[in-house]
Amino acid sequence: MDLKKNGISCEQAREYSIIDYLEKQGYSPLKIRGNNYWFCSPFREERTPSFKVDANRNRYYDFGEGKGGNFIDLAMRLENCTVGELLENLGGGKSLQNQHSTTHHFPAIKREKEIKIQFVSDAVISAKALLFYLETRKIASGLIQQYLRQVDFLLNDKKYYAIGFKNNSGGWELRNSFYKGSIAPKDNTTFIHGADRIAVLEGFMDFLSFIELNPDGYLDSDYMILNGISMFEKARPILESYNEINLYFDNDKIGRKLTAEACASSDKYRDRSDAYKDYKDLNNCICNIPIMQPTITIQQL
Repeated sequence: MDLKKNGISCEQAREYSIIDYLEKQGYSPLKIRGNNYWFCSPFREERTPSFKVDANRNRYYDFGEGKGGNFIDLAMRLENCTVGELLENLGGGKSLQNQHSTTHHFPAIKREKEIKIQFVSDAVISAKALLFYLETRKIASGLIQQYLRQVDFLLNDKKYYAIGFKNNSGGWELRNSFYKGSIAPKDNTTFIHGADRIAVLEGFMDFLSFIELNPDGYLDSDYMILNGISMFEKARPILESYNEINLYFDNDKIGRKLTAEACASSDKYRDRSDAYKDYKDLNNCICNIPIMQPTITIQQL
């Protein structure tokens, strides 16, 4: 089928502004950070904006769903039409204003200063404040020295330090008692042992907690730390090259949703959250296990 026969091409349609389209649908950005425009998602009711549009790339990402795309992806879903119908409407000059849509009134746009973060250096963790923070998270000193670094960085030209966890592209995840952020480039972190299965965890605290709970079985699996649940879709092609994919996501709405969707899509995916079902995540689990209680067993098989 020639999708351009009665309309415009897909390439032309992708150039349509997502921001303009959303505003015509009655949605206005609640805040703007540099090139990123933040909207309340058009797919659900919410008070805090989780739907980001990159004005430079003209692509959106819905953090509530962990999915994104281009103008065509968004318009097809909101208009409930096929790509052919969409291109025909655009080519015919028809408005894409959904006849059932209503204007969504939001507070005035809040322009925020773009956050500038710059790597300075990394070293063995020696700051007492960072070591104390890791102690409160029940992370053993041996794991601290093996997997974490103390990173000095500039945040809007002011110098700070934090716990650093390096990703596959040379970027860093940063944590201390008052700050949570990252240094670009954003990416996953993998540890490969040549296994035919892989354990997937949201963040490095969960990864280190996993090792605390399962020290003897560490080498029986490969590992991927997403460094943010929104990185799951990017990771799936690599994950699905394994025979078994064990998911250790948080017991929150998004974690449960993505686990259910992944397990429904392929029997390679296994939900392993039952081992910490009474806790928010793996780190919360080890932080709340009484000292005299035997270590719980993480089931991977």
